[in-house]
Amino acid sequence: LQAAAAENARLRGLLASAERARLDVQLAGILDIDLDPTRQRLVLDAGSGDGVRIGQAVIDAGGLMGQVIAATPTTATVLLITDPDHAVPAVVARSGVRLMVYGSGRSDALQAADVPPSADVRAGDVLLTSGMGGRFPPGFAIGTLQALRPDDGRAFLEGEMLKAAQLDRGRDVLLLRGYKLVPAKPPGATAQTPPPIAAQPMPGAPPATE
Repeated sequence: LQAAAAENARLRGLLASAERARLDVQLAGILDIDLDPTRQRLVLDAGSGDGVRIGQAVIDAGGLMGQVIAATPTTATVLLITDPDHAVPAVVARSGVRLMVYGSGRSDALQAADVPPSADVRAGDVLLTSGMGGRFPPGFAIGTLQALRPDDGRAFLEGEMLKAAQLDRGRDVLLLRGYKLVPAKPPGATAQTPPPIAAQPMPGAPPATE
């Protein structure tokens, strides 16, 4: 009963966050999760038959979780932002500085890389999706910088981040609807994979803006 109550509370929080932001979302359950250091994925119980499309961003009540990279009629595979092959264009909420955030292969951490030493970035800063590249809508929480240190070449700084999404708990996620986003290229995709197209709004949805 305690487990059911906790899960219901998380589900209410998930839906409440979407309602507050007036997001057009679709609820999906998690069928399987793979948090191997070299492969970070979710499998959802909704697929193309339920309207799920490759390129959809996936969130929880905390923030960005990843993006749909494959879909069958009944299931969808999500590439998590913690996957070592994943990168997210980000912006520092406080200063507006743009950065790149990479998966670390750890389910509890992300990495910010190539931060200029003169940039207005510091520990404690919250990073949001910037919307650059058309892959994710702007404004979704990615994580919080915990510390900055010189990289191996000492030309830039790199930072360890605490992710905003709660990948290690909950049985449901939200898929964003209303935008047609540039799909992520699945790791290991062959040369026959068609190139991404420019992001375009889905019919009836307002155009995405930076």
